[in-house]
Amino acid sequence: MTEPLPATGAPEEEEQITPSMDMDLFRTMLIDSVGVGLAVVDSTRFRILMHNAQFADWFPGAEEPGTAVYSVVPDFDTDAVRLAIEHGQTHKFETQVKPKRRQISLAIEVTNALGNNPNALLVQCQNVS
Repeated sequence: MTEPLPATGAPEEEEQITPSMDMDLFRTMLIDSVGVGLAVVDSTRFRILMHNAQFADWFPGAEEPGTAVYSVVPDFDTDAVRLAIEHGQTHKFETQVKPKRRQISLAIEVTNALGNNPNALLVQCQNVS
C-alpha cells in the first residue's frame, strides 16, 4: 500500500499568461470591429485625423491625409457643428451615401472627442437604413 503524499497547504502555482499583443494593434482592431463609422476630426479645420475601416467604407476619399470631413460626408455643416459644440451640445444630422450598389441612410453625431477638450471632435455614423 502506498502512503498518501503529505499536504503542504500551499495552493498550486498557476501559470500567469500575459498578453503579448501590441496594444496599438489591439486598439485598431477593436475600433475597426465596431459596426459604426468613427472618425476623429480637428475642430478648427475639420481635417480627419484618424478613422476606422467602416468610416472609410462609407466615405471613400477619407483615407487621403488632410481630407476635410465636410468634403466626404454629405450635409456636414461646419457652422452648425461649431455652434453646437460651443454650447456643449452634440450636433446630429442624417445623410445618405451610396458606398456600393444601394444607397444607405446614416445618422451622424458630432461631439467633443476628449470630453471638454475643444481641439478634437468625434464623428460617429450609424446605419439607420
